[in-house]
Amino acid sequence: RRSQDLKLLSHFHEARRRSLADASASQTPTGPCDLLLLSSAYGRQAKEEYGIWSPLVMQSSAHRAKAGMARYQLGQSITSEPPGGEPLTLRSDGAIPYAPKSAPFDDYGQAVRRFSLVEKGVAAGQSIDHRDAARGSLLSNGGVRNLVVGAGTRLLAELESPEDKPLLVVHALGQVHAEVRGGLCLQVASGQWLRRDAAGGLERKSVRGGVLSGNIYQWLQDAYFSRELGDEGWYRGPKAIRFNDRRVH
Repeated sequence: RRSQDLKLLSHFHEARRRSLADASASQTPTGPCDLLLLSSAYGRQAKEEYGIWSPLVMQSSAHRAKAGMARYQLGQSITSEPPGGEPLTLRSDGAIPYAPKSAPFDDYGQAVRRFSLVEKGVAAGQSIDHRDAARGSLLSNGGVRNLVVGAGTRLLAELESPEDKPLLVVHALGQVHAEVRGGLCLQVASGQWLRRDAAGGLERKSVRGGVLSGNIYQWLQDAYFSRELGDEGWYRGPKAIRFNDRRVH
């Protein structure tokens, strides 16, 4: 990695800002809300390497699909219903210069290739290792590497505006638990609670704590992606994703 890619100074400033905000933060209110996850929140965790994207990475396995354990097959929609929001486009790119998971070859000497996992909401590709390639006369691609998510059509300022429900903007997650079939359990570490008052004004307060749970595929049926893009090294894509009609526990 290059030292400038680590963005140490910006991370220090962000940590200081969050520390000051957390000092006066209140408990996240429970109940229904809309959810806005910033790119700093849906990133890699120690346990779940791909954060909220972990179920899609696990489901892209060619071995799991051949064994009949995949939630969807190639050419199928990844959601059970047509999306009410914007369809997801998700790609693996192991050739991004200096990215954490970039490499010319995998652990077995097979070439690492770019490939699509999801194109406009439809399963488009699989993670194929050397064993899967040999069994199915396929071309190995070195597995899922750095993730690239397609941009949305809405500005970040639009997504940050609360509507009928309060809006929970999550800056950081404490823990992420993901299941193969799509189950997610997210612990809020730092965020803001936004809502409109009776006069239409905007109320804003720093919050922490609370848990969000659900299924990523159900969430993606009503997801909106920011037009602005961010670069987290292993991830390139929208700076924020909005999921409407969630609930904090």
